[in-house]
Amino acid sequence: MSSVWEPVPPVAGSVPVPRYGSTAARPILVPYLYFEYFDTTLGFPIYATTLIPVSPALVIVWVDAAGAIC
Repeated sequence: MSSVWEPVPPVAGSVPVPRYGSTAARPILVPYLYFEYFDTTLGFPIYATTLIPVSPALVIVWVDAAGAIC
């Protein structure tokens, strides 16, 4: 087993998730936890950290590199 962290790739055949765009265009489904998205409105990358189950979907909490909620 490797000690290097590797993200889980998106499921084959799924719709590609954008890796950058405006705040309004943030993905509502991400392929893995800590998915990086460059927010062009903010001008820096943000990360999908917590996935909170809210029926019928999951709510993503986005944070910047310092851990501040965006």
